Amino acid sequence: MGENAPLLIGLFSLLALLLGIAAGIVLRAIIVEKGFNNAKEEAKKITDEASKLAEQKKKQTILETKQELHTLRQEHEQYVKERKRNCKRLKTSS
Repeated sequence: MGENAPLLIGLFSLLALLLGIAAGIVLRAIIVEKGFNNAKEEAKKITDEASKLAEQKKKQTILETKQELHTLRQEHEQYVKERKRNCKRLKTSS
């Protein structure tokens, strides 16, 4: 083993280096994938929250519009009643 010892040490060193590189590549791929999945989950949370807020805003706007429409109808009915009263008053006074 005396003559081949430097050769064996060199081969084992090369093998250890290659295994280290391979392990590093695998670990990096795992870490990148985990980071990607975390980012994907966060993006989904953000879009879900935005959808909920948009739906709430839509419902609020519809409610406010219905309330405004109701108020306008009441005002219009009051105006029409007043006009009718004025017309009657004018007819009776003539």
